[in-house]
Formats: sequence, structure tokens, C-alpha cells
Amino acid sequence: MPKTVIRDPGQEASRDRLIAAGRYGSPEEAVAAGVALLRPHEDRLATMPEAWREGVASGDHEPLGATPDALAARYAAMEKAGP
Repeated sequence: MPKTVIRDPGQEASRDRLIAAGRYGSPEEAVAAGVALLRPHEDRLATMPEAWREGVASGDHEPLGATPDALAARYAAMEKAGP
């Protein structure tokens, strides 16, 4: 099922240049490639809170001002607020 995605003019221009250069055959293919690049990044981010807790539990750490959960809440609020 098609979905509408709003991109800024710079994103549109980059996508169009990649298609014109023959790197991708269609806008959908270019967007799919971008999403595929995001997956490993997001997967790695998802493991960070547990890695943080394991590091703290090891006893060999110095406390930071913000925990991963606090950062996650901050970024979730920013995402909810939008641009």
C-alpha cells in the first residue's frame, strides 16, 4: 500500500540526482535503500540501554549526567514535537 512521505527540497534533489545517475531505478528503490541503511543503525541504538546497564553493573564506570533512558525520553519528546 503506497504511503505519502514528506521530504524537504534538498532530500528530493538528492534522490532525483541518484536516480538520474542510474544508481536507483525509481524513487521507491532509492527510499528502500535509505531505509535499509537505517536498520542496522536503529538495531545498534536499541542495544545501547542494556549495554549501559551492563557497564554500570560491572562497577567500572564514571556516572554521566544523563542515562540512556533519560536520553531516549528526551529524543522521543523532540520527535513528538516535530520540526
